[in-house]
Formats: sequence, structure tokens, C-alpha cells
Amino acid sequence: MLSPALAALSAVLLSAASASSGAAAFSGTGKPLDYICYSPYRDGQAPGGASPTEAQISADLALIPPLAKGIRTYTVAGINARVPELARAAGLEIYLGAWIGTDDAANLAEVDTLIALAKSGNPAIKGLIVGNEVLLRGDATEEGLLAYLKRVRDAATGIPVTTADIYLDLVTHAAALAPAVDFALCHAHPYWEDLAAGEGASRVLQGWSAVKGAYPGKPVLVGETGFPTAGEARNAAVPSEAAEADFLVDLMAKAASNGMTFMWFEAFDEAWKGNEGAVGAHWGLWNSDRSEKPALTRVRETVGLARPRPGLRDLAREASPAALRIDALGRLREAPVLRWDATPALAAPH
Repeated sequence: MLSPALAALSAVLLSAASASSGAAAFSGTGKPLDYICYSPYRDGQAPGGASPTEAQISADLALIPPLAKGIRTYTVAGINARVPELARAAGLEIYLGAWIGTDDAANLAEVDTLIALAKSGNPAIKGLIVGNEVLLRGDATEEGLLAYLKRVRDAATGIPVTTADIYLDLVTHAAALAPAVDFALCHAHPYWEDLAAGEGASRVLQGWSAVKGAYPGKPVLVGETGFPTAGEARNAAVPSEAAEADFLVDLMAKAASNGMTFMWFEAFDEAWKGNEGAVGAHWGLWNSDRSEKPALTRVRETVGLARPRPGLRDLAREASPAALRIDALGRLREAPVLRWDATPALAAPH
């Protein structure tokens, strides 16, 4: 881990880089959270199986604007290709992800769809994420990942490009990856490091600082962090609703005081994630039925944010096809309201 002095130096370097790279949009979102990781699959749905409808996705996204500036996604396959436009209609920014696995043909289809969506003129798309934890899983070599990144950057969409991985792997591969990305997107999960919720926010800050030191001149965001509410314990890391709430509130405070932008993992519990063990289905701020968890209640109490109108949760459950929008006071409005920052989230270096 970085010494306090080196961590401080990294913060100075990022501040200077942000001033020259147009990264100011990462600060001061005016929302309790910066971004929330989103996957649309409900109970009985899964990638490669039953898919959610556009109405269900729209109902999900209607819950997010009071809480966060935008969302992050992981794939553009199938119905997921519609999420950027639905996010735009909900007034949300989106960091759009393409899934990179072991199948090169499937990977190229994802990458080419990502490029097409980036060229669609949708102003909600603020960043392109080529692969999620590819190096951690070993689904592609460093060389292979660089080739996919180059394909997207060569498309000259005008939207910043990166990949996402755990902070340790980003540091290990920094020599190759730093020249190939416009910003760094690091994952830091205290649970998987066997840390108690109370120690988690400090570890996230350490991981973020390490990546800043390895990617000088590049904006650095935490692309994933969270804490499960149920499942098996890993030494001091004990999943619970209280642990998730404690970690999130502590993280919000440390992020604000250190200028760290983070993407919370994740919006909704997803029953299909059994491949991640018993905890896989329990990382959401909302349960899979779209009812709120205590962490979300704590966030509202911490920042004084009104709860949604009583019927909103039921609307999300039933996924009414009517366009929905929630204003800053948590009130339901019948028509979508579009709101965009005048400046892009990042200025890609030339």
C-alpha cells in the first residue's frame, strides 16, 4: 500500500491532471452518489435466458435520478443495447460497457455494437468501458485486451475509452494499459479482501490512490465498490444490511473529503449471479423486488433526501410502460425530463 506521503502526492498529480484534461465533471455531482452500476435482470431473467422489457428497464432507471448522476453498464448484447437511450430519457449519464470474454467473435460483436452506440449521437454516453475484470479472470491476454481497446479508440467516437479491473491488476499492467486508456477505472471490494465493513472505505481510498500513482496524468475513478447484504462471511467481512449501510455512508464521507468519484455496485439484487457464491445475488441498494434496503434509507437520512412517493416502488415492480421521471424531491412526474451538462465528462487526449 502507498505511504501517506505518496498518497498525498498522487492526489496532487490527479488534481493537476484533472485541470488540464477536462475532468472537472467528475466532481460536484449534486447527488448523494456519483454513479450506480446497473444490470437489468430481474428474478427469472438472466443473460442468455429471459430478458427484461424496455418498460421494466425504464421503471428501474426512474428510481435512480434522485440518488445518482448516472449509471455504469457491462454489456451491449440484446436488450442492453437499448439502455443508453432509456438512460437518456431518464435524465441519466451512462458509462457504457462491452463484455469481453473468451470468445473472440462475441467480443468483436460487443465492441462493434459499443462503437455504433457511441456514434449514435446520444449525449448521455460519457465513457466507453472495454471489458470488465478481463485480466483478473484471464479471459484475454494483455495483448488481446489492448487490441480491443485500440479498435474502439481507432473508431474515433470522441468519447473517452477505458477498461475496468481490480486496482491491483491495473497497477500491475499500468505500463501497457496507461497509454491505451483515456482514464482509469479501478475496482476495490473490501469484502473480497476479507475486510470488515468499517475498514472498507479506507481500503478503497488506498486502492484508488495506488492507481492514481500508476496512471499519472489520467483521471481515476472507482468503477466498482460495494458490500453484500447476505451470504457467506470471509473472515472479518460479514455480509449484512447494516454492514452495507455502514460502509456506504463511510465511503460517501471519505470520497467527498478526498475528491474521489465512485460507482456503487450495484443497483438491484440479481438472483442469477449464483456463480459468485451465496453473496452474488445480494449486492444491491434495492432488493430484487425493487424494495429499498436499509443502506438506501441511511443515504436518504444522511443527505436529507425525501423518499419516493409511496406508489413508486410498485410502479417499478410492475414496470408500467408509461415514461417516468423523479425530480430532486422524489416526486413522480409523468413525462421524461432531459437534463445534460454542457461539457463532456472527459476530454480525450489527442
